[in-house]
Amino acid sequence: MTFTNNGYLPHTIVGQDGSWTTGTLGPTQVKTVIFERAGSYLYSSKEYPWSYGQIIVVPAANGSRAGAGSQQDQAALDQQSMKNLTVTPK
Repeated sequence: MTFTNNGYLPHTIVGQDGSWTTGTLGPTQVKTVIFERAGSYLYSSKEYPWSYGQIIVVPAANGSRAGAGSQQDQAALDQQSMKNLTVTPK
């Protein structure tokens, strides 16, 4: 998944379980995080903990690597109150 900071303030996106982070993203900065396994990944902004979201990664149809790149997977991306952050499947 690619995280893009579209705002004017920094955002540090952190997995709820602490297993991943984007590091601090300044305005216009971009970071890609790869999720190797199918599952549900909850996240929030370290600076603004009321901003949170969920990424759902589904198994690839051919049994290879898990993926989140199709139009259907995009619909599974649940983003809550992250108005200045864009999250797109890679």
